[in-house]
Amino acid sequence: MNIEYLPLEVEKFLAGIKTAGDIFTEVRKAQGRFHVSDLIRAVEFRSGMRDGNIPDDRDELQTRLVWEMGLSWERVLGAALFAQKGMSRIPGDGTIELDGLIATPDAVDYATGEPHECKATWGSSKYGIDLEKRWNWKVQLASYCRMLSSNSGVFNVVYLCGDYTRPFRPQVAMARVTYTDDELKKNWDMLLSERDKQNDTSS
Repeated sequence: MNIEYLPLEVEKFLAGIKTAGDIFTEVRKAQGRFHVSDLIRAVEFRSGMRDGNIPDDRDELQTRLVWEMGLSWERVLGAALFAQKGMSRIPGDGTIELDGLIATPDAVDYATGEPHECKATWGSSKYGIDLEKRWNWKVQLASYCRMLSSNSGVFNVVYLCGDYTRPFRPQVAMARVTYTDDELKKNWDMLLSERDKQNDTSS
């Protein structure tokens, strides 16, 4: 038996394929407004929470694969859970807007008004959903809550390698996060402040 590894012609496979990232970018350009995720990343860079090399240390294929893993998890939940519970994406292009900022929640539970966010992570499940370490997750969900006038939202997380106990197996977790009115206001004010900084920079 012989195994021969063949060259992967990345450009050929990627050409013409519209990925989650492509759709995300199209929505932002079409709306002509700031997406909360862009502002969250801007705050991270400005405060030094993220290394400036992080967005560029993956090649195009790796970046697309990471995007698609998260989207695949969202699709699994959409078929297996969300539809059964009466949840769905925002109608139309999936965006919501407040104060000139737009966002794209993965799903909304129309019975409770709660946004649902799907996350796929290489992190270990043994640490749970630690929102002090996942600052961007916390801010993102809080933003969706503010925009939907809800004090709570739900994370649906798949840990791709579980708790890293061999053999590695994916594990899932669902958790409701409840914010105070003050937490939601401070979170939103922070994003509006960053929006103003971005506008000043571009003017």
